[in-house]
Amino acid sequence: MPAENIFKRCGCRYPDTGKPMGNNCPKLRRPNHAWSSDHGRWAYHLELPPTIDGIRRQLRRSGLPTRRAAADERNHARELLALAPPWDKRSRRDIADVLQAAVRAKKPLPEIDRIRLRLRGDIHLGDMPTVAEYLTNWLTHHKVDANTKGGYESIIRVHLIPYLGDIPLDKLRVSHVRAMFTAIEQRNEELLPAKASTPAGDPFQGSMRACRA
Repeated sequence: MPAENIFKRCGCRYPDTGKPMGNNCPKLRRPNHAWSSDHGRWAYHLELPPTIDGIRRQLRRSGLPTRRAAADERNHARELLALAPPWDKRSRRDIADVLQAAVRAKKPLPEIDRIRLRLRGDIHLGDMPTVAEYLTNWLTHHKVDANTKGGYESIIRVHLIPYLGDIPLDKLRVSHVRAMFTAIEQRNEELLPAKASTPAGDPFQGSMRACRA
């Protein structure tokens, strides 16, 4: 891998103009032109797919503590870009957008498995929606008859969102779903004695049926 995209920068400024020296500071290099071990911080840059308007762009991060840290993050970004084949320009551009957003926000780059999951599911690569956000959006755009949609809405509102709604979609696990069913069963067991003791014709009985729906 080429070494020129990993370098050092510092906060020194030109005395006459006050402009940052960046990686041109003479203190960054030893007499033999090797990088100084006690001046500056490591940085990298990586060529990204162009924007939708065809504008060239690079991924840049500075302030990293070691050369290895800079190389590891640069390689991580390369692996993320490689998740999309060269002919899939839209996905490569979307991944580049996510990389730039992470660096601008001074956050770590996203996990490879997380981006791979979203690409397979054709899910937006930005911040992962919660289960509640995903289900609400899904229900809004799902084309079914009114009765079927009403049934879905009831299940989502009464069961799925209360127990799973706050979980990011890519963090949802089988254990969460099992815990939901256990909680629902416990809730039903608590409601059954109250239902059995309700006099016939009592309006409360209808309310209980609605709660279990």
